[in-house]
Amino acid sequence: MNHGEFIKRATNAELEYEAAGLNWLREAEPDGGAHIVAIRGLDGEGLHLDYLESTTPTEAAARAFGAALALTHAKGARCWGAAPDTWDSTRANKGKMPMSVVPLSEESTYSSFGEWLVAERLRPVAEASAMNGDLPATTAKRLEKVYHLLESGEFDTPQPPLVKTPAARLHGDLWAGNLMWTNQGITLIDPSAYGGHAETDLAECGLFGTPLMSEIYAGYNSVSPLAKGWEERVPLHRIYMLTLHLALFGAGYLSAVETILQRYV
Repeated sequence: MNHGEFIKRATNAELEYEAAGLNWLREAEPDGGAHIVAIRGLDGEGLHLDYLESTTPTEAAARAFGAALALTHAKGARCWGAAPDTWDSTRANKGKMPMSVVPLSEESTYSSFGEWLVAERLRPVAEASAMNGDLPATTAKRLEKVYHLLESGEFDTPQPPLVKTPAARLHGDLWAGNLMWTNQGITLIDPSAYGGHAETDLAECGLFGTPLMSEIYAGYNSVSPLAKGWEERVPLHRIYMLTLHLALFGAGYLSAVETILQRYV
């Protein structure tokens, strides 16, 4: 490893998708979007990235990041579930991706956020959890009720005003560990980028201990205000990530999923 370099190792498909996502998100940087870790190369060793030195979080950095994230989202995506435009789906097996995405060569079949979220995110991970024995029947029934609410359009709220496309350009895995606090502010790493609702990135950002979330939201709302009632929808936008954790890591995440479901059912 060269000085100042970090090498990430995973399957070729995962690394190719991550690299495409990093480059896709970086397209917003010249317009003031969030700072994205630089790629030094992708080869048989893995994905070569700049090494980042962590520092103490500050309110100023959090607020600046919130504003920058709004501009990244505003770069847009052509449809719900859109993959990064540069992703070569002929070389990477999309079936190995951590979620379903729509490559540039395909069209989305969903016209609403709720329908897409249920069909391509919530049902698949819930079914995986059930197969693993980690989703009780009572919880599955509550999920079905939430599916109905989503499919009916109950939570199809507008994107923030700067997002002019059907979907926002999301990091897609924006939990605390993927925000690197450095002397230059926050740098984003390890995306699973796709086209989705801007509120999802922000809601997931608040999971697992991200500091200064109120400042991040304040920075975001200062340049592209979220739709009225966004606070009430934060748990809704966390259901997918928590149910995915339930499928991947087991019953330790069940109580968090049930707490959210009880809020909406």
